[in-house]
Amino acid sequence: MSKSWESELEEESGDTINISPLIDIVFILLLFFIVTSVFVQETGVEVERPKSSQAVILDRESIYLAVSQDMKVFYGGSEIGLQGVTPTLERL
Repeated sequence: MSKSWESELEEESGDTINISPLIDIVFILLLFFIVTSVFVQETGVEVERPKSSQAVILDRESIYLAVSQDMKVFYGGSEIGLQGVTPTLERL
């Protein structure tokens, strides 16, 4: 008896190549190249900043006045009140 066409096709197609290890190797190589690649850092635009021709040093003192919630004004740790603000600033 002769074999049918179907049985001959099954015998021929029984020898298949398993490509799953090939896919694994491709993904491992892809991962290797991604991890070992050099990341390029973008550089900023260089800007020429203006330079001052002369520096001006101000000889001023900072004046700290504290105002509490009940409207009491303090200067230097002592209470001066609202009326004491003007004379204190004039002295300085």
